[in-house]
Amino acid sequence: MKSLRKHFDKDMHKLVNEVFDGYDDVKIYTDAYVEYYQTEEGNYYLSLVIRKIDDNILKTLVHEIVHIMQHIRRIFFLNKVEVEFEAYLTEWIFEQVCEILKSNQLIK
Repeated sequence: MKSLRKHFDKDMHKLVNEVFDGYDDVKIYTDAYVEYYQTEEGNYYLSLVIRKIDDNILKTLVHEIVHIMQHIRRIFFLNKVEVEFEAYLTEWIFEQVCEILKSNQLIK
């Protein structure tokens, strides 16, 4: 939570709190999930919440990043198929998530 708050100003703390608001209500077998939030100003945020890191974490990340791309495609691609761009963006998101997990020593 502390490191998330560094990326948001004071007014956005309610968004960070909203991300974790339903955390305890998520089914116990859910390893990770993606949610989206849109502010009144029209800003669009996606959250990837990882609840469990085990030997299947890479498969879980791929699955959840597909959901991230589905949100991005729905909001930003607007019926245009940008296949190569989508592939590079998916790869970049995966790399960023893995780097965060590595820097926190959650994966090797």
